[in-house]
Amino acid sequence: MSDQEQRLTEIESLAAIFPDLLEDSSEKQLIFRFQKNISIDILLPDDYPSISPPTFVLSGPYLSRDQKEMIHNNLNEIYVENMGFPVIFNWISAIQDFVQDLPQNKPKVAEDVADDVARVSVEEEVDDMNIQHGEVFTDRKSAFQAHMAVVRSKEEVVVTRWYGGIHLGPDRFRHINNLTRQILSDNNYGAKK
Repeated sequence: MSDQEQRLTEIESLAAIFPDLLEDSSEKQLIFRFQKNISIDILLPDDYPSISPPTFVLSGPYLSRDQKEMIHNNLNEIYVENMGFPVIFNWISAIQDFVQDLPQNKPKVAEDVADDVARVSVEEEVDDMNIQHGEVFTDRKSAFQAHMAVVRSKEEVVVTRWYGGIHLGPDRFRHINNLTRQILSDNNYGAKK
């Protein structure tokens, strides 16, 4: 069986076994989301599983550095023990076991933070705020648009990013940075050219 056939069979099996965890999949990429805000983005090279291992990016904002290192080491050990064979099922099972063994103390989650933010009062009215909208830039599955308004206090500042399952890599960061510079320049703010 070719590497491509093995990858497609593995992806199909993973979708059937872990339908609640598999957030997104393609022939080259899998994204799994676990409880406790832990996710893993797995990239499958063309010569996986026969020669190369999959690469992964682990995200767990509430995990300590030691916990992340423990998961990384465990996944690398699993690959070495199963070199040349599909390993994603074993990886996902290992992460599930790790998540189940985590203590149940609840970290401060978005709802708690939103409650804290709601308590902040802005003394000045913001009804007269003039919001400028930049051009929309689309790259792959992502759309970027900068918005700008003149503010008088830090309490009026809001920074958001809607997370659609795609990690903020160097290309996307560059797009956000360029669009921010452009909207500032278009509205006569920032460095003059």
